[in-house]
Amino acid sequence: MKSRVYRQWDDGFVVRRMTRQDAEKAILWYTSICATSVDLQVVLDVRGDDADIDGFYVGELNGEVIASKIEFVVADGLSYGSMFYVDERYRNSGLGRRINDVARDVTESTSGNTVGIDAHDELEAVNMRRGYKTAFAVTQFTGKVLQPDDTAGNSGSAIREVNDL
Repeated sequence: MKSRVYRQWDDGFVVRRMTRQDAEKAILWYTSICATSVDLQVVLDVRGDDADIDGFYVGELNGEVIASKIEFVVADGLSYGSMFYVDERYRNSGLGRRINDVARDVTESTSGNTVGIDAHDELEAVNMRRGYKTAFAVTQFTGKVLQPDDTAGNSGSAIREVNDL
């Protein structure tokens, strides 16, 4: 099944609607930089395979999927953006800007609004140049928290405030 094409350029780059197969590739990409990359799978399960819903995009160059982006309206005047990824071979080529611009154009045509995005530290400067403002920072930790009396590393599932460390 061919998906809807939003825009295409003479150099072979196309932005089109993301299919379930495309989503699997985007999830693999995003898993390497974000622990919550399964969010896309959940959203697609709710959306369904055949839904005619804007907001899920891939960028193809000469038939190869090389970029992803989601951006959709979540409330009046507010949209959510995430899963922005460009294959390392094509970064700094302007293709990421194109898929972002298409997503913004579609979302703004639905309702002119503010977009909240997931932004990783390495993208903050790029996002600021595009007019985004940082509202908060998220820190991801790996490993497990040891309790003060847990010298053997058997910490269980207790949750403590970071200030206690």
